Amino acid sequence: MSPYIQQFIDAISPNICWELYPEYIEGFTEYQIDIYAEALDMDINGAFRQWLLTFGKCSGGLFTQDHFNHYHGGSNIEENLAYLKMYPEFRKDMFDDGRITNDQLNLKPFNLYWENEVDHYFILTKDPELFVWFYTDSYDSDYAINTGLKFDEFIKLKIGKLRCRKGIWIDKEDIIEMSSSNIFK
Repeated sequence: MSPYIQQFIDAISPNICWELYPEYIEGFTEYQIDIYAEALDMDINGAFRQWLLTFGKCSGGLFTQDHFNHYHGGSNIEENLAYLKMYPEFRKDMFDDGRITNDQLNLKPFNLYWENEVDHYFILTKDPELFVWFYTDSYDSDYAINTGLKFDEFIKLKIGKLRCRKGIWIDKEDIIEMSSSNIFK
């Protein structure tokens, strides 16, 4: 197993209630990442690109759709891409609500992770440092703030805090179906 994958396996909480299947981990190809970037109108570079090259199609259960927006739609990859295509609207809403500046909007935000249905974490895909930003819908938050965490640091922190909750179950069939989708055909 590659050291890149191993760093995430080492970071995941021992209190998850699903199986990990590292043998099903499958990334996007460079060509597929280019299609993905064009469809979502964003840049994909650095740690974000490496993550998609490694885990783009299937994370082997490391990252769940309950938190990581990239996997929304579970095993239905076509639904996943349709969901993600709302990102231009997400960007516009963030700008219209005053959460991000025009300069940040031009850096192509990507809504990476959410929790408690109100806390949103995103990256600016044109930012070479790939810092993770945060805003919440739970109170009057006027703008997004930089968490100070870079992409990989944030991912490891979040998967280290995942806990078993009722309703979060990923089985081997879901993993296999996610990794064998024909989204790019």
